[in-house]
This record gives sequence, C-alpha cells and structure tokens, in this order.
Amino acid sequence: MSYLRIAHINEQGTYFVIVPVETSFGSQPRVAQEASIDRWRLAAMSARLNGTVVPVWENGDRLAFRAPQRFHAFFKSLSLPLVLGMLNETLSC
Repeated sequence: MSYLRIAHINEQGTYFVIVPVETSFGSQPRVAQEASIDRWRLAAMSARLNGTVVPVWENGDRLAFRAPQRFHAFFKSLSLPLVLGMLNETLSC
C-alpha cells in the first residue's frame, strides 16, 4: 500500500482532491493517467473525501494539471509551492 499527501480543498463551493505527482506523469499515456486518477478517486471515496481528483505536477516554470475545462482558470492561478503548502490529508492507495 502506498500513501499520498493530498490537498482537499473547497474553492468557492467546489471540492477538489489535488494530488501532487512526479513530473513524469505528464509524459505518461492518457490511459495510464486515467487509470491513476481512477485509483486516487476510489481512495478518496474510501476516505470520504468528496471532490474532483486533479493531479498536478511541475512542467518547467508552471503548474501542469489534468482537470475538467471549467476548472482550468483556477488551476492556472496556482503554483506547485502553493499546492504543497495546502497539503492537509493522506490517501492510502
């Protein structure tokens, strides 16, 4: 079993489970990314953490992420140091 530090936040009434991941996540095939997101979603549900699961990683000097389009503006406003400062839960996967 592995453990992930995550940020479980409520941004203007919308809950997110933000999962900081290694930079290599961005170069994985989409199907592999989706499998990881599904695994984290199940772990979050088991921990009773509601919200959209969004992996984030460093991509050069900016934060990269996999989130629904309607949340892009919010995630573009974040940086990895800011996200790391918001870590407040641990997921067991």
